[in-house]
Amino acid sequence: MAPEVVLEEPYKSNVDTWSLGVTMIEMMDRVPPLYYLEDTSDIYAEIIYGGSPKFHFTKPSSSMAEIVQWMLTHNSIVRPYPQAVLKKMYTEIKRGNLRCTKQRDLARLVCQVFPDSL
Repeated sequence: MAPEVVLEEPYKSNVDTWSLGVTMIEMMDRVPPLYYLEDTSDIYAEIIYGGSPKFHFTKPSSSMAEIVQWMLTHNSIVRPYPQAVLKKMYTEIKRGNLRCTKQRDLARLVCQVFPDSL
C-alpha cells in the first residue's frame, strides 16, 4: 500500500503506480519488499517513515531499477502517473535498455513453474 493509503489520506491514480512498483519488486525478488516484518504496525510504520521499497535478492538492470524507484516515490505529488510510466517503459524498450521476453519463452516458463496446470 502506498503511504497515502496507509495514512488514510486522499489519493489519486498514481497510487496504482506505487502498487505496481511493489509488485515488480515482489515478482523479481520472489518475496514482498517488507518480507522480514511480521507485525502489521511495523509494516505500516516502514511504509510511512522508511525509505522506498528496494530490491533485496535481485540485481535488475539500471533502467529497470531507476523506473521502479521512480514509481516508488514517497511524495505522491511528484510520483508519476501510470501513463508516464508506460511512456518511459516504451522509450527504454526502444532504446534497448529494457528487454522483453518472447511469448513462447514466457509460455515455456509458465509450464515449468506450473506443470500440473495444463
